[in-house]
Amino acid sequence: MIYLMRRIGSKAEDERREKIKRRIIGISLLSIMVLSVFGIMIDSIGINTSNPDQIIYKGTTFLKQQERWFFSKDQVSFSIINSPENLTDIPIENMNLLAYYSGSPLYINLINSSLESEIYYNLQTIASRIQYGCLNSTKCNGDFPIKTCEDNFIILEESNETSITQEKSCVFIKAPQQDLQKALDSFFLKIIGIN
Repeated sequence: MIYLMRRIGSKAEDERREKIKRRIIGISLLSIMVLSVFGIMIDSIGINTSNPDQIIYKGTTFLKQQERWFFSKDQVSFSIINSPENLTDIPIENMNLLAYYSGSPLYINLINSSLESEIYYNLQTIASRIQYGCLNSTKCNGDFPIKTCEDNFIILEESNETSITQEKSCVFIKAPQQDLQKALDSFFLKIIGIN
């Protein structure tokens, strides 16, 4: 009989120990889950407010990667070199918006080949093609088709002052050599509808 009581007592003790273990494991797992969710929430809040490589400018999110600012508008990707916040000092007249270039050829006349790649990157999916051209009877370096301002045309020129103007379908981007990229970036934001 003593043996039987000892066994009953030990069985009850085993059940009590098992319940304690289950509670400890349950509380531990619950704590881990709650703390994980809380940590994720705190981390996501921190990303939106303190990431120096991401800004929201006029409702559009810009992400800086490898010295470029990438953004998308109407599910089309674009990029510029300068931060959009640094492009507010360039005066731009009213411009045709991006849809105006859609499906049409775009002619360019540039003095800087690095700017050509910027135009191709941002407008190649919009325009039906992009190629060099000569405006009316202006002097051109090369054997390019002669076009008028009835055609979509972007002309980049060096100038002492920065200006971006449009005459019919011709856009004239003028700036000192060191500011041509900044002026081109401003032009992109304007036609995309951000600036």
